[in-house]
Amino acid sequence: APQIFHPEIHGIVKSGLIEIALLVSDSAGAGISKLSRKFRRLSRPDLALAATAHYALSEPHGAAVWTSRAAAHADLGEFAAGLKLCREVWAVAPNSYVCTVRSRIHRNLRQHEESHRWAKEGWSLDETRETAMTLVASSVLVGDASSLDSAANFLSRVHGQTGEGTDNRYIVVRAG
Repeated sequence: APQIFHPEIHGIVKSGLIEIALLVSDSAGAGISKLSRKFRRLSRPDLALAATAHYALSEPHGAAVWTSRAAAHADLGEFAAGLKLCREVWAVAPNSYVCTVRSRIHRNLRQHEESHRWAKEGWSLDETRETAMTLVASSVLVGDASSLDSAANFLSRVHGQTGEGTDNRYIVVRAG
C-alpha cells in the first residue's frame, strides 16, 4: 500500500482499517453501532446490515444498533424494512435518533407531513445538530416557518456563525 498511495492517504486508510478491526472485535452494542455507522459513512450500508444482523433489540445498546440498521435499510432504499425497525425501537426505547431516521424515511417516501411530525418529535426530545437539520428539511417541505426559524437559529448558534448573513434562512437550509 505505501507504494500505491501517497503517505498521508496510506495513513488515513490504515487508521480507518485499524478502527474497523477494533470495532469488529468489540462485541458490545456501542461498538457494533459505531461499526454500522462507519460502514454507512463508507457508502456500504450492506456491510452495516451484516454487522448488525444478529444483535437483539433487548441487548445493551440494542436501540442504537437497530436504529442504525434502520438507517442502513433506508440507505439501500428498503424503506418498509427501515420503518418496521423504527416502529419496534420506538415501542421499546423512544429517542431522537429513531425520530430522525423515521423522518428521513418518510421524506424519501414523499410523506412530508409524517416526516415533519417525526422531525418535530425528535427536536422536542433532544435539540441536537442532527434533529435541527432534520427539522429544517421537513419544515421547508411543509412550509412551517416557525419550526424552520427555531432549527435555523439553533444551527447558527451551533456553528458559531455571527454577524451579517446569519439570519438568511436559505443559507442555513442549504447548510443543513
